[in-house]
Amino acid sequence: MVFREAEWRALGRRLSTSLPRDAVVSSDVGPWVAWYGERTTVQLPNSPRDVPALARILPIHAIVLTNQWALSLDEQRAWRAIFEGTASLPGWARADTVATGRLRAVVLWPAKALPR
Repeated sequence: MVFREAEWRALGRRLSTSLPRDAVVSSDVGPWVAWYGERTTVQLPNSPRDVPALARILPIHAIVLTNQWALSLDEQRAWRAIFEGTASLPGWARADTVATGRLRAVVLWPAKALPR
């Protein structure tokens, strides 16, 4: 699916207002989050099981999953289930769901970082 620049720009604005300026974000659309959201990004690991290993190397403040190409691939079933809400990622919680036109994003924060 191809998204318009306005959709990416709107997602970036939403992320930039909800994430700290120094946040590191892991995403299936890292370049777009970095450009439009002005946040440091790292590519989403192939499997949700790899998040703890990545977090030991680099502190991850948020995970952004979108309905972009990565979640449409068969090998991304585990991430798709988290995006759709039929599975969860241990230690992480849904912080936000963003819809900008046809673009959809789910934002996960470490569960311990969510406001009580």
